[in-house]
Amino acid sequence: MYAAMPTTDAAENADEGRFRRLVDTLDHAVVWEFDETLGAYTFVSQHSLLVLGYECEEWLRDPHFFERRVHPDDWPKLVELFAKLRRGETADLRCEHRCQRADGTMFWVHTGVHFEVHLGHALFRGVTIDVNHLKVAEEQQRLAREQAERAAKARDEILAVVAHDLRNPLQTIRMTCAVLDQASGPAHQTAVIVRAVDRMQRLIDDLVDAASIRASRLKITATEVDAASLLRQLADDFSGEAQHEQIALRVESEATAVLRCDGKRIHQALSNLIHNALKFTEEGGTVTLRLTIDALHAAFSVEDTGRGIAEHELDKVFEREWQSDETAHMGSGMGLYIAKGIVEAHGGKIEVSSQLGQGSTFTVFLPMP
Repeated sequence: MYAAMPTTDAAENADEGRFRRLVDTLDHAVVWEFDETLGAYTFVSQHSLLVLGYECEEWLRDPHFFERRVHPDDWPKLVELFAKLRRGETADLRCEHRCQRADGTMFWVHTGVHFEVHLGHALFRGVTIDVNHLKVAEEQQRLAREQAERAAKARDEILAVVAHDLRNPLQTIRMTCAVLDQASGPAHQTAVIVRAVDRMQRLIDDLVDAASIRASRLKITATEVDAASLLRQLADDFSGEAQHEQIALRVESEATAVLRCDGKRIHQALSNLIHNALKFTEEGGTVTLRLTIDALHAAFSVEDTGRGIAEHELDKVFEREWQSDETAHMGSGMGLYIAKGIVEAHGGKIEVSSQLGQGSTFTVFLPMP
């Protein structure tokens, strides 16, 4: 049922009837009107019982009903907002605050109030909505996010310590191999050890870089870099590996441009792409390094004639530690993730196109200065 002051005008009664039927649908809200001139509530919807646990008649008997149910810490905020309404600084207010139910429990509500002066009466018309379930969900999300952030921080700290502690013995092994190379022992034995050390060093660097990308802490030191020179350097760096695998390594560069970027990081990103291209291209295949320039971007492409990537896997290739089902044993799976992180840290983007059995093309777009 409703509690409301009586009216005599037929039209007003009809409007009020429509209004009451409307608020009937709001089982999670209380609709109310307070006449400050009379110092009394003149209307309260029936769902006061559902929301607060009080019959609507209790509002009519007590002009301080709402005030007494608002949490003491939140009431001054509402008082200030009501004062702004009276002064005409705003016609409406909205506020989240806590209220006390009849059973003594506190819960969150959202109160919206409209103020107007009608026929000499100062009227506050409000809707108080139960939003406790939303606030509880928000708090659970906040706690889960904080817990995840603490776990990520702890993981990264452990990773930093482990990486530091691993690098020291690797350096010792490398120096010892250099001494052995100068001795009379067979050089090929130490070469095997050095290659293993280099691979371990790359894995450690990848782990550290991946952690930095996840935490948005990847360090970028921008300098001026000639795009064509960078492409030629990459070709020189991988020519030996390509020749050993009997893969043709081609370079196509129509023009060049001076980029503003971290040359070492871009070299690292493109190296990851080229390394993957060589790894997944069969003997007798081709890997092409291509540079194109337009007004907006310098585009570095790495195209191979390898096995390609299945269509359903294309949207996953840049995820951390992703590997194709067929090649899961061939690496750590962090190369593409790191490449994407480096490129995006420069304000660029990386794209892939591929067909099974026909090869893949990875393209890095870097913004022109």
